[in-house]
Amino acid sequence: MVVQQLLLFGFGATYLPDCLTICFQIYSKGYIRVKESLIRGKKKDSTKTGKERDVKLNSRSLAALQRQRKHTQIEGVSVFKDPRYDQPWTDERAFRRSYWTPSMNILGIRYRRPYNMRHTYATALLMADMNHSFCAKQLGHSVEMFQRTYTKWIDGPQNAVQMDKPEAALKQNLVAETKAA
Repeated sequence: MVVQQLLLFGFGATYLPDCLTICFQIYSKGYIRVKESLIRGKKKDSTKTGKERDVKLNSRSLAALQRQRKHTQIEGVSVFKDPRYDQPWTDERAFRRSYWTPSMNILGIRYRRPYNMRHTYATALLMADMNHSFCAKQLGHSVEMFQRTYTKWIDGPQNAVQMDKPEAALKQNLVAETKAA
């Protein structure tokens, strides 16, 4: 199940139901196509937003998915299966009850929803100073929604880094003007 957590964290699944339906057929060239959901035991042919999106996987998520292949690809069904029954997950609540919550308890981490990994992923992208357009696309947001939702959380050491950028540009302009004069 660590594979599932790495994948959830590594691409900011809209929410858990979008992740539980991922099949190997829609995974290629380092991307996952998020196009359906599993909500309260019923498979939906669309995501929460009603839009498909291709999500670029980071190297850790891609490696985790490669390791998972040997366990579930032959069957041609969902990437992740409920280990209790060796069947695809049929309900996101079952995942939370039988796997997620016990994992949090064993690790001594206070409970948080799997959805919170999405916020962690978005914040990590911002802290890495990634292009907001790319980040928004990864999460299935408009750029405006991405910025409104996540940029308020970035503060601290990044502020100095950001302020250094215009300072460096000003110095370059000053040097260029001095040479031209």
